[in-house]
Amino acid sequence: MVLIGYSGHAFVVYGIFKAAGKNVMGYCDVAEKTYNPFGLPYVGTENSETGLDAIKASGYFIAVGDNKLRKKIYEALQKNNLSSTNAIHPSAVIDSSANIATQGVMIAANVTINPLAFIATGAICNTGCIVEHECAVGEFAHIGPRAVLCGNVKLVQVVLLVPMPLSGRVSQ
Repeated sequence: MVLIGYSGHAFVVYGIFKAAGKNVMGYCDVAEKTYNPFGLPYVGTENSETGLDAIKASGYFIAVGDNKLRKKIYEALQKNNLSSTNAIHPSAVIDSSANIATQGVMIAANVTINPLAFIATGAICNTGCIVEHECAVGEFAHIGPRAVLCGNVKLVQVVLLVPMPLSGRVSQ
């Protein structure tokens, strides 16, 4: 497996593949990263000969959090007849009647996907989110950590849904 992109979101994806017992053999990005916490080899850009050779040999997952950029990369690779895999954490609870697209979907740790939900190509269901019954998550949409889609919600393409987290430094 080759990760396309290698920063914060990719680190989560790497953890998903590791938890699922899958090997990540390298990464593609616009340039080699100086910060490489998992010691992965840089194989070039996804458009370079070395990058495409690695992708063809072992498959790929687009580990880019930016919805529009993830979609753009996906569409470019589709023109080369290259299909992405899904990244599904083993702790995710997915009802048997849910419909998960077969390409580019990330389902992180502790996600719940309930009956008759639909998750489209390239969507991200981030850590601990809940997708309730009969929801539809559009292509390249991103449900943020711990966000909840209540029953029968339709989330359109290339949208980001997040709860109201505190971030940065909080002081009194």
